[in-house]
Amino acid sequence: MMKRIIVGLLLGAGLFSTAGILLTETNGFSASTENKGTVVRTVENLKVDILVIGGGGGGLAAAAAAKGRLKDSGSVLIIEKRSVTGGNSSNWTVPISVPNTGMPGGQDTGVDPQATADSQFKTIIDWNHWRVDALLVRRLTSASQDNADWLLGLLSEKEREKLLSSISGPGYRSVEDSEPYSAFMTRLCRNLGVEILTDTKGTQLLTDETGAVTGAMAEGKDKDYKIEADAVIIATGGFIGNPELMKKYYHPYDDDFYNEVYIVGNMYTGDGILMAAEAGASVDATVSFESCMKPIPWEVAPGSLRRFIERGGEYILVDARGLRFADESASHAHNARHQLIGRIHYLVFDENIKDHIINKQASGSAGGPMAGVAGG
Repeated sequence: MMKRIIVGLLLGAGLFSTAGILLTETNGFSASTENKGTVVRTVENLKVDILVIGGGGGGLAAAAAAKGRLKDSGSVLIIEKRSVTGGNSSNWTVPISVPNTGMPGGQDTGVDPQATADSQFKTIIDWNHWRVDALLVRRLTSASQDNADWLLGLLSEKEREKLLSSISGPGYRSVEDSEPYSAFMTRLCRNLGVEILTDTKGTQLLTDETGAVTGAMAEGKDKDYKIEADAVIIATGGFIGNPELMKKYYHPYDDDFYNEVYIVGNMYTGDGILMAAEAGASVDATVSFESCMKPIPWEVAPGSLRRFIERGGEYILVDARGLRFADESASHAHNARHQLIGRIHYLVFDENIKDHIINKQASGSAGGPMAGVAGG
């Protein structure tokens, strides 16, 4: 059977990766020792059906889908380099879309799943100014309601009743009040029989003589692991915390990037991307980050430049050549400037518009600061 590398990508709440399968056989464990300088580390050998590298939102969803399909005939293993699972999804508290109520984001489209998917697709594409893989986003948004239905089907009868009884209208609900998505998905994975190793970082993909992936090496706190797998899913997030990869794949990057861009979430370093590339995988260089200006304290005062910029829609945005580069009426127009080389841009307005915006801010009718970069 041909071994495959599957790179998992999660783009926003409600979009679940459903690929994956894995298994750990307790009778397949063995151990050896490896001398790394003066430190002798034990190497434990594991044999699994599906290995998921990365225990964030995408990895947890992939593992749950895999185990749900395998049931008792196979096992799934997640390795996560942090001490807790969840990644950026730890900030989400509304994981489940109740059937036929639609996804968050976009305009209210009632109960039409296709209209809801179209609205969500437009929201994501507009926010990224078409600098993202549109085909991938379309596939994810089109499948989102089916994935939500699948997730609901994995709940126990008690959890399902609690969820449905809490509904007073369309939208997303948590099974437990204020329970983060990461906690819910981790609990679900454990209930399904998925094994999870935290503080365990994937370091290298293993391949056979034909180049097919056969597993991975991983480094734990006190020992290392050699993991054989029928399939490997990489769900380690992006690379916004890796300056070398940023310089290579994100063309507006420069030495001032981290001083000027507000990053929300984990500074992922592209571990999975580097492992996959080393094993011979091709790299799709489609890159997009959601971004805004770094919120320096004095910038958020009424009448400040940042508040002025974030008001939007009442001035013209032009780049260094004097060309417009965004739809100023959109709430996400501000993040387009981070796609510009050097982020050099100008706001064109007259005295009347300036006074109008400042008066709105002073009266409290202007909007507050926008969200920052999505970690990745």
